[in-house]
Amino acid sequence: MTVANFSIEDIQVFFPKLEIKNVIGRGGQKQVFKALLDDKIVALKIIILKKDKNIKKQLKRISRELKAMINVKSPHLVELLAANFIAINGEMCYYYIEDFIEGDNLRDLIVNKKNDFTKKEFIQIGKCLLLAAEELWKFGIVHRDIKPENIIITEDKKACLLDLGIAQFKDDSTITIPFFGRGPGTSGYMAPELLNYDKELQSIRTDIFSIGITLIESYTGKHPFDIANSENSRDENILMEKKSSFKKYFKNESCLFDSLDMMINYHPYERPTNAKKAIENLERCLENE
Repeated sequence: MTVANFSIEDIQVFFPKLEIKNVIGRGGQKQVFKALLDDKIVALKIIILKKDKNIKKQLKRISRELKAMINVKSPHLVELLAANFIAINGEMCYYYIEDFIEGDNLRDLIVNKKNDFTKKEFIQIGKCLLLAAEELWKFGIVHRDIKPENIIITEDKKACLLDLGIAQFKDDSTITIPFFGRGPGTSGYMAPELLNYDKELQSIRTDIFSIGITLIESYTGKHPFDIANSENSRDENILMEKKSSFKKYFKNESCLFDSLDMMINYHPYERPTNAKKAIENLERCLENE
């Protein structure tokens, strides 16, 4: 597997309309740069594609899907400004240029114990994520990688969802799996139907599951499928329907616990029907505030 390790000078040559500032992320076949586009701060993400005998067919399909994703607009989703394919130093890559969102990464807030949101702020963050998933689903897209690392919390305590790199369209096509050769998401945040590769069951409820885990972790600082003294992985606990006893962190907040717990039920039909229903459940917890 080729690791993405392009220099700023390399990238500047291939993207003359951008002013490349610095590398802000790197992992495996993916590299992220901060850049300027007509005085606008953007993020340039480059992914090296795995060589595939059907690459021409795959490129055509992915190109169609990326163009469709550019039409998705929501204040709670990072805006995709451009996307295409490019050969860099002999490597076939695809790139996408997104708005650069100012704010704090939710994972950093959790790790540094700065996730002390008020109840109203917490529910607002949940609402933002659910509205983002709803907007994607209008286009038949399941994000499939919702987790704290892919969420920015802005100064006014709203959430913006990043990284559509492994999103899946409801026609069963997907952006990157044929090239990465790995599972469609992040361990510990995938719904059972993702872990079981059951495409027929994947829908907005798949993203609602991931949002539920993310919100519980944000509220408690603990992952709901981390079980003390268990040798099982988070994914194994998800598949065996074994949740931790995180209810103890919701003292006097039974409504909030019930709303979040419902989102991480094993079967999709046991989760909220859609984003609107999940939002209603959360907002009901504020009625006596």
